[in-house]
Amino acid sequence: MSSEPRMRGTRFRRPTTRKHSKERREERETSVFYQEEAPIDPSQVSSRILNALEHLGTQRFALPPFSEHFERWVKDVETVLTEFESDLPSIADQPYRVTVQNVLSSLRETLRKQIEAEKDSSGEASRLMQELNAGELELSKLEREYGAQTYNTRKRNDLALGKLRNQIDVLDKRRLKLLRKQPSIVERILQRSGAKLEESTNMLQSKRTEFDKKGIMVQQELDELRADFEVKRRHLRERQELLKAKLAEFKKNTSNDAMEVRNAACQELRLAIGEAVDRSSQAQIAANPKNTQ
Repeated sequence: MSSEPRMRGTRFRRPTTRKHSKERREERETSVFYQEEAPIDPSQVSSRILNALEHLGTQRFALPPFSEHFERWVKDVETVLTEFESDLPSIADQPYRVTVQNVLSSLRETLRKQIEAEKDSSGEASRLMQELNAGELELSKLEREYGAQTYNTRKRNDLALGKLRNQIDVLDKRRLKLLRKQPSIVERILQRSGAKLEESTNMLQSKRTEFDKKGIMVQQELDELRADFEVKRRHLRERQELLKAKLAEFKKNTSNDAMEVRNAACQELRLAIGEAVDRSSQAQIAANPKNTQ
């Protein structure tokens, strides 16, 4: 049997024409250009703005000085309001803008006064600190002077007392020597031994009395120095305590981050935004009464 070759059917090829990269890029750019933006939801925008103002109204500042914090905080508030006005320009009507301007003007004036008070308080606090430091230096100087006076008084009088003590030792030895010495016949007849012993005893007693008086005088001098030192030191310490109390009270009264003022301003701004949104909603209802049926 002879076999005949099988006939193949005609194949349909896909068109081989391809678009150039430039044409594809232009189509993409055209599609992007004509892409419609998503509509802005006023409720979402207003909710976001109100939350931001609520956060700013409760924001606390860590440490003074607060002037730098005030300036930054006001800029943050203005940024939030600008975002609201740019996203919803139709809602930011004239009554809203008047209210915002009044609130911000009052807020800036209050913070300006607070900044000035803070600057004044900073100068006063610096002055009080300088007085405290000067008082500490004066106390230290007083203690050094008292120590030097006490040392010099003891040293000066120790020399005098030491001299008297040596004289007493010499007289005491002389008296003992007279007591141990056997008087001669002539001294007995003339009674000279008794006179010498009495004279030596009187001289010894006189030096001892002088020594005791000198010791009392030295102690009195030291006591006077101590009393004068205690009076001056007590006066300085009382002044230091008054300065410390005044400084603490001053810092307590002037360290104010204007929390209440800032929070009240944010609440007024939130109210102004809410009222503007309500006015816009009422206007839309009045313009399209059929949509409300």
